[in-house]
Amino acid sequence: MVRLFKIFLASPGDTSDERKAAEDVIDEINKTKGPRDNYRLELLKWETDTYSAVGEDGQDVINKQIGSDYQIFVGVMWRKFGTPTKRAASGTVEEFQRAYERKSDVHISFYFNSSPFPQDTDLEQAKKVLEFKSQIQDLGVYHKSFESTKDFEQKLRMDLQNYVTDLLKAEIQNEEVSVVSEGSSAKQVIPEIKDSFKDYLNDIQASFSHSKVDNLQLEDIYIAPDLRDLSNGKNASKVKVENLSDLTDAIDAEGVKYAFLGNDLAGKSANTKYLFLKYFELGLYPVLLKGSDFGSNIRPESLQKTVETKIAEQYQVPFELADIDTTKVILLIDDFHKATKAKNRYWPALMKNLESLFQHIIVTGNSLMLIENLNKQDPFKNFNSYSILEFGPKFRYELVNKWNTLGIETRFTDHNEILRKNDAYISHIKAIIGKNYIPSYPFYLLSILQALESGNVQNPNYSIHGFYYEVLINECFSKAIKDRKEISLYYNYLTQFCFYLFEQGVKEVSLEEFDAFHRMYCEKHDLSYRKETILQTFDSARLLYVNNGVFIKEKYVYYFFVAKYIANEIANKEEIKKLVTKMCERVFRDEYASIIMFVTHLSKDNFIINELIKIANSLFPEANVARLQDDINEINQLVESIPEQVLEIVNVDDQRKEELQEEEETERLEKELENEQSNYDHFSLDDDVSTIDFFARITRALKTIDILGQVAKKHWGELDGEQKLNLVNTTYNVGLKTLDIYLQMLQRNSKDIVEHISQIIKEKHFKDKHSLEKGIEEASKNFVFRLCFMSSFGITKRVSNAIGLDRLNNTFNKALEAQPYNSIKLIDLAIKLGYSSLASNIEQIETYRDEMKKNKLSNVVLQNLVIDHMYMFDTDYKTRSRVCNKLGISVQEQLRIDQTSTVKKKK
Repeated sequence: MVRLFKIFLASPGDTSDERKAAEDVIDEINKTKGPRDNYRLELLKWETDTYSAVGEDGQDVINKQIGSDYQIFVGVMWRKFGTPTKRAASGTVEEFQRAYERKSDVHISFYFNSSPFPQDTDLEQAKKVLEFKSQIQDLGVYHKSFESTKDFEQKLRMDLQNYVTDLLKAEIQNEEVSVVSEGSSAKQVIPEIKDSFKDYLNDIQASFSHSKVDNLQLEDIYIAPDLRDLSNGKNASKVKVENLSDLTDAIDAEGVKYAFLGNDLAGKSANTKYLFLKYFELGLYPVLLKGSDFGSNIRPESLQKTVETKIAEQYQVPFELADIDTTKVILLIDDFHKATKAKNRYWPALMKNLESLFQHIIVTGNSLMLIENLNKQDPFKNFNSYSILEFGPKFRYELVNKWNTLGIETRFTDHNEILRKNDAYISHIKAIIGKNYIPSYPFYLLSILQALESGNVQNPNYSIHGFYYEVLINECFSKAIKDRKEISLYYNYLTQFCFYLFEQGVKEVSLEEFDAFHRMYCEKHDLSYRKETILQTFDSARLLYVNNGVFIKEKYVYYFFVAKYIANEIANKEEIKKLVTKMCERVFRDEYASIIMFVTHLSKDNFIINELIKIANSLFPEANVARLQDDINEINQLVESIPEQVLEIVNVDDQRKEELQEEEETERLEKELENEQSNYDHFSLDDDVSTIDFFARITRALKTIDILGQVAKKHWGELDGEQKLNLVNTTYNVGLKTLDIYLQMLQRNSKDIVEHISQIIKEKHFKDKHSLEKGIEEASKNFVFRLCFMSSFGITKRVSNAIGLDRLNNTFNKALEAQPYNSIKLIDLAIKLGYSSLASNIEQIETYRDEMKKNKLSNVVLQNLVIDHMYMFDTDYKTRSRVCNKLGISVQEQLRIDQTSTVKKKK
């Protein structure tokens, strides 16, 4: 017999979204968990369950027709209290009171929307809502707050499912937990996950901790990753990407069969735990196994026993497969590559037998599984195979935001404070990850976040970034080396080996070449270690990989140990100093730039800083520092007036999501090209730097800016004032010299460029060229002016992002005082808008507006720095109005002030 539970939903008129969400939740439960657990929910609402009739008032009609035939009362309120009735302060209150009178046989839940009130809110109504909330709390009534419709939906779903499950448990007590289905020999089982297994499902299984949460759990920080479809092959023209959560929403009657493949730290186990809970809520019977659970006996009857053993471990009341509809069982097998003692020749037979027993199977496995099965029978021939992708900008930001809001009530925290903290952490993560130095998987990201939060740099010679890399490597060693006394040996061995690879100009050596290096190392250090022992240890630590050769998979390992060699020897060896100089001159090559960046992580030797500054100051000797004053007169003459700058009122969180999505696409394109060689990859340390082309010179300048900025930000506490000022001034000047090169080129050739663009326009619109003749030259000049603006704005942001840090504020003030150019003022403002509010900088902005009013290019850069800030941080109405009026920025009031939509910004 199917149990029926009726739910009455009561709420004022401003909760239509929540009422619709309640319908969706109940419909979903009735399609998923309800059939499995033998119950159904029915929602009662006055909109659909009453008809026109006469009573004392409208509420009286509703009361009579709804009656009292319901077991669950759900109330929802936000800012409206409702209309008074003849019997109560409002219709919702009266409905609550009727339910409360029957509280012994009615379950009451009340939900209050805690999102901010819009400006048009009736404050008297809102006050009554708050008073009512306090009143029902005093009555001991269960209530929750929610921040969005989605949040309400999630909480209502969980609460309804938990209540019904508890009620069914109470009814059956110690009776057998099964009911024979009509017309079927299978039984309906009401499953419940064991508390101990729930703890396992929420266990991160890593030594992460958070200062504001006593016990960090998986649900606190889990994000379903994106997946790359492997069905079209590695060289597919268009890679199909799906999200794990979206992909696993649907249950195919034919059977769900997925293989999710990834590296050891790609989060495979976390994904299987997430899927277990997800499928349990979807009304299936998930069973989680490890590949190692399958040994030598892979006969079907043995596999069935293995699965039933896991059911007994995972469910409160064990059940046999014969007791249930097995089409609702879903096997989740983590690390399938460990099955049958990792002997891959048995995998096809194992999978064939599993498929004979179960329709739904999801496995995770090592990304090498596909390679290991080449020319063999494929165990996944009936599966859709996917590769687990690294976290891109979107998920990295989401994870950082989860971390920074854990354990705090966001409603009582300044939103901009959280946004700035997020931005600061993202900046650190970008510096540490670098150009794919470290795989952007959750494990690495979480360890970065923990290192940043603790700020505990154990090695005083390292920056926090260098400390992070060392922590990662120490963890690798600690898992592979039992005798901790030997760690120093392996540290030094890998340092020497990586520098050997660097000198040879290779990333991989044959086993014979490694043997020669090993003998040389042992002879030099008077050691007698077997080569096989060394290789096995490094392979176990995942620092070296052995496969018919010896190579380093992760870039950070190679860069760290090459840089460590340099950091160890730079004070004693003149040839190492010469090497550093050569690499600093050639940072347009990615490898050299990365090694120098790592050297600055691992060493604070003054030679490195002084050499970086000396070489930076030698860049573009033919250029001046762009002041954006009288040096751009010709550019300012290109246009009669500043193009109108428009600020659209947008939600900053939505705007950030849009920008992150754009960044996501850019990063994916970059990764597709990362295996293609750069034009400078063959440029050696002995090649003549004077022969590099214009683009290499620009690349060198931009990378120098990044390195100088990182040095200043990482070592701000150790450097003296003069060193910091020198670093800041040099960073500014490299950027502004680069800008000068570009602007002077445009100024010198502006007439030719305008004529060329005009000709293109004429040819494109040849049919109406006479009517366009008058506006063609103006449009062409506007285009050139826009190129100048984009380069000026871009360099300003590049420099400010590279060196911006609030701890350097005194140094920034001195740099501005020494060079009070428009360009320096704009960089200084961009830096300060990164770590302080618009309101705190408003007087400075107004002063700059007065000073730059007649300088069109400087003015438009100023306007866009302010617009850019207002798209990324919340700004109160008064400040926004004042600054926009002063700067002549148009405000497009196409959206409500309460900000509920996403609109792209105009630049």
